[in-house]
Amino acid sequence: VKEFDEFLDLGIPLTFAILPGERYSRDMAERLSTLGFDYLLHFPMEPDDPLVNPGSNAVFVSMTAGEIEKVFYQNLKSVPGAFGVSNHMGSRFTRSSEKMKTFLQLVKDNGLVFFDSYTTPKTVATKTANDLSLGVLANQFFLDVDPDPDAIEKEIQLLLDRALKKEVTIAIGHVH
Repeated sequence: VKEFDEFLDLGIPLTFAILPGERYSRDMAERLSTLGFDYLLHFPMEPDDPLVNPGSNAVFVSMTAGEIEKVFYQNLKSVPGAFGVSNHMGSRFTRSSEKMKTFLQLVKDNGLVFFDSYTTPKTVATKTANDLSLGVLANQFFLDVDPDPDAIEKEIQLLLDRALKKEVTIAIGHVH
């Protein structure tokens, strides 16, 4: 993918997130690993809107702990070498204390960290991870909510301004 290669060529430290079970998931993980980039398993989770498809291999609040575990390991296998897990969508799932406890225990049991994409201000991910003594990070803003290049440039400037203040600064952007 041309856009992916352009990100690799930026010459700056980036952390990538790879959706599991896709045609190139394993290939991307292997390539990033070879090049020395860190990457996350970008785990599809149930969104608020039931008409929005979070993608294949998603977890839903209706699933049992056993079903969540089965999907977790299936997805983890398709993105070998990930140092952690982030949520793809998941506004409904990340609000469920019970389901997040099940999910985050699997993350912890596998020596991974959790990155909350923060798709809802009602997320319980950080609190639940802290209760489990699990390392957790949280997104602060999205760089490309507005796909217009000028809007993205403004968000990147905001990111740089925060980073220059030596604050922990975390943002999400998409390969497009």
